[in-house]
Amino acid sequence: MKVFQNSGLMKGYLPRLRKLTEGATTFADKRDAFLNDRYGASHFLLPVLNGDADGFFTNADDPELQQAWARENGLKADASLDDILLAQIEAHGTEVFYNLDPVRYPTAFSRRLPQSVKIKLAWRAAPSGNADFSGYDRLLCNFPSLIADYEARGLSCAYFTPSHD
Repeated sequence: MKVFQNSGLMKGYLPRLRKLTEGATTFADKRDAFLNDRYGASHFLLPVLNGDADGFFTNADDPELQQAWARENGLKADASLDDILLAQIEAHGTEVFYNLDPVRYPTAFSRRLPQSVKIKLAWRAAPSGNADFSGYDRLLCNFPSLIADYEARGLSCAYFTPSHD
């Protein structure tokens, strides 16, 4: 199955990332600099770590990374980050969308995913207020109390523990 993993960045990490990607011009170089730094490594999936063609990884909230992909793939210069992410998913032929940033990309976004996407998973291990995750097939989390809260809201959940490679 083709797995697409979307992550998100913390603002405090951006200065380090910009330093790591100085001189990097391609999407692959920018993405690889991030992956090789191991920030968030406990969440990386094996197809991403192995560089498998069936795996795709991006930080959809990173304008520099996403605009590099857009340039390389002929998207308009003013394409929104959401539109770039959707174009990546479509170009990849994604079957499983695994979103580590479902607050930024909630149900409204998940409903825009291409038809190739058969399974929509989201990771969320923090209280989320009224965020709407109902557009995801399953919400993954490693805190039983949060799982109970999400399930009480009618969400399908599963216990999932990230780990380091």
